[in-house]
Amino acid sequence: MDFLLLVKALLPLFIYNIVFMAEKNKIVGGSKPNYSYALAGLAKRVQNPNGTWSFKILWGRVFIAFILFMALLWGAISSAIYCIFKYGRDYDEMTFYQALIAPLDMQAHRERIGEYNARKAKEYIKERKYREAYMSLANAVGRSPKNIEARQMLAEFNLSFGRPDIALEIMEVGLIYATENTKYIRLYMRLLIDQNEDKRLVLVAERLLSKGNIKNPEVVAYLAMSLSSIYALHGNYDKSKEYLVKYKLDKTLPGILRLSKNEWEQGNRDAAIKVIADNFDYAHNKEPLYSLLVNYYTVMKDLDKARQYSMLRSIENPFSLEQRMEYLNLLKKSGDVENLKADLDKLFNQYKNNNKGMLYLANYAADNGDVELMRKIYDTAITNNFSIAPYCLLSLETMLTNGEYKAASDFAEEILKDKPMWIKRYEDVLSCLRAIAYYGIGNNNMADILLRDVVKRGTCSPKVLVATARRLDNLGGTLMAHRLLENTVDRYPRHQLALARLVQMEIKIGNSTNLEKHVLKLLQMRRPSRELIEDARRKLASDRFIFTRDRGRILAEIDGLIKNNTSFDLGGESESDRITDSDEPLDF
Repeated sequence: MDFLLLVKALLPLFIYNIVFMAEKNKIVGGSKPNYSYALAGLAKRVQNPNGTWSFKILWGRVFIAFILFMALLWGAISSAIYCIFKYGRDYDEMTFYQALIAPLDMQAHRERIGEYNARKAKEYIKERKYREAYMSLANAVGRSPKNIEARQMLAEFNLSFGRPDIALEIMEVGLIYATENTKYIRLYMRLLIDQNEDKRLVLVAERLLSKGNIKNPEVVAYLAMSLSSIYALHGNYDKSKEYLVKYKLDKTLPGILRLSKNEWEQGNRDAAIKVIADNFDYAHNKEPLYSLLVNYYTVMKDLDKARQYSMLRSIENPFSLEQRMEYLNLLKKSGDVENLKADLDKLFNQYKNNNKGMLYLANYAADNGDVELMRKIYDTAITNNFSIAPYCLLSLETMLTNGEYKAASDFAEEILKDKPMWIKRYEDVLSCLRAIAYYGIGNNNMADILLRDVVKRGTCSPKVLVATARRLDNLGGTLMAHRLLENTVDRYPRHQLALARLVQMEIKIGNSTNLEKHVLKLLQMRRPSRELIEDARRKLASDRFIFTRDRGRILAEIDGLIKNNTSFDLGGESESDRITDSDEPLDF
């Protein structure tokens, strides 16, 4: 088919040559012609009756030659396009017809190839050829900018590579084409929230909502909900409620949860619970409401009420593993050892052949330093041929939580000797766990070397680094922990938890060199924990920090926050020492 089209394109050239040669050799009346051709037959010299010669351009032939030349050039360009994309760029769907019409609209041609690249990327993902999939997605986005599915997939790839900044840039460029796409908007908003890009989120979301031309109600609701959450995180609860009411979200499940949290964070505990009680029937899925009530009563130390609502949550969703783990933690906090052991055994026997269930139990063991339970889980994972990486890391974490540093260091060395394939992927987490184990047995130099390597690589998640610093501090390695937090804040300046921990550390050790800069920056971010700012206020007011720069300004800012009651969050910043509790859960 392609060959026939090529023949048709070149046929006029052969016809022109035949006609031209025939006419060139024509003899009039058997005698020599009284003219001769010039310029390849496009003009001729004619002998006049008086013997003089004149020069005439044959415009008909010029026009025909021009048409034939353009046809030849078009065919050559089309052939080149065909060969380049068919064989040079592996565009298997390329046809000569597409090559012929490509010069008319190269943008449409590029978009067709972009759509093809997107389809190939999906095939590569199914075949687990992730490198090829990534390259195909990059080509798809470059050639077909309006393909928001390919753009979203490319952003998710970069997220998995630990580059949320690149993912955010990719999503932002395509936002103009995706204002009606719920999944795209949800991912984009989540990225902005995770990266603490609050000002940008407010700017984008308010601009999109103010235009009033978004037809998708889910997108409108998600934008309004994101704005409500961000304003609440900065203590502007009136603005948060305004968006919920304006877009009729105050009677939806997310809206009810947000309104209740707003009251709680302002210290209005009874009002927070009343919001849930007054709007309970509006929510079709009541499990999140029960879960929030469990959190409230746990913080208020009313464990009986918390257990009661946890049981109601289990009725709402009998198969919820999250609820089962929640109830186990409540049993442990209430000191009900007998029921705790019975429930643990029941849960273990029920999920011993289920990888997800075993991972939930392994996380519980790591949280509580239950080495015996973790050993059972680890052996079960090996027996069932589960992916062993998360169980190895969680086993190390469990030993560290239980203070078995020598056992943890020995187990880590065994892992390194086996050289499993997963080590490279979780090198940073493993190095941090090893550093804590070595510090725990007194090998401070080895711990320092491991942490310096982690910082030098620059690929470790800030949450892992903060948890590592916290464990070091608990072991007495305050200076090493301080250095690690400084490096973390330098690399991730927008990470609020890292900055909050650094401020706490500087106050603890009395280091006022950069304290005013760090405190003022923290106060400009999202609502810090009340415990942190009250502790900072108390210590900064002491004579120990009398020479701290801008001390008066810092104290005034803190007093303003406390007076406005805008930092009473649910449980404050995470107090977890879990290193394996990274931004990406270990749920292979």
